[in-house]
Amino acid sequence: MRFFTLFAILAAVVGPAACHANETEFEIESTQGGDATLVDNWAMFNIQNCQRGRKAPKERIRQGMEYLDASPNERVEIRKGCKEVSCTYNSAIWMCGLSNEVVSVSSYKVIAIGVSKIMTECGKKGRISKKTSGEAHQKSWYVQIGHSGRHC
Repeated sequence: MRFFTLFAILAAVVGPAACHANETEFEIESTQGGDATLVDNWAMFNIQNCQRGRKAPKERIRQGMEYLDASPNERVEIRKGCKEVSCTYNSAIWMCGLSNEVVSVSSYKVIAIGVSKIMTECGKKGRISKKTSGEAHQKSWYVQIGHSGRHC
């Protein structure tokens, strides 16, 4: 197994111009298997909305992302609507389905990749923002991050 910083993955996928020295670094494990590699999953996410809902502290979202990344490799399923997959100090990560068909992803690690892409691409350019929100879409589902309306 090899580990890459998020900056290395960004440079390989979207070019070095997308890498910001001020952004927090995240490590993503590159694996080979039946599903696409994690780098391929990064490229499959499309940022749709960087201002979705109330913003949450990046540090708390990062903690949720690390929790998801460390979760056992088990399939995650959803139908139309959203379900909370992580919540830390009112900072939530949701997996959302876009149709009534069951959508299944290989593990919570794929959701964590969507979170890392939101955090990288939805940051304020030219200055460090301590809070963020947004959505990262794949074909029939998406990841959303932001402030949770419930206490967690």
